[in-house]
Amino acid sequence: GKIEEQIRYKYNTDSVKFDIDTYSLKTQIKGFGKKKEDDTYYFTPITYTSSESEKWGIRIQDPVEDERYTVAGNMTERLKQDLQDYPAISGSVTLKWRITPKKGDYVPFIYEPLNIRTY
Repeated sequence: GKIEEQIRYKYNTDSVKFDIDTYSLKTQIKGFGKKKEDDTYYFTPITYTSSESEKWGIRIQDPVEDERYTVAGNMTERLKQDLQDYPAISGSVTLKWRITPKKGDYVPFIYEPLNIRTY
């Protein structure tokens, strides 16, 4: 379940350790939709580049090839959803709490030094 009590750095924890993995972070992806009988595409293959490329550079994710797409805008939305343009962040904290969250609980976590607000 969701827990109301926040984990907030310098409030109920002094020990925060982050593991930031940028290995799977990608900033560009190409999408290919359906082909017509004459072997041309319904729309020109789309390359979507995330604004995060300014920070991380161009990192190319495997392309999407999906025959269900005949409309360019729909493919663009799919590419935006598929692209993992953020690092995988895991962390551990030492809590000074009276309550004990159970595995799988969502707890608000606030770490002002890096402007992180997440569950």
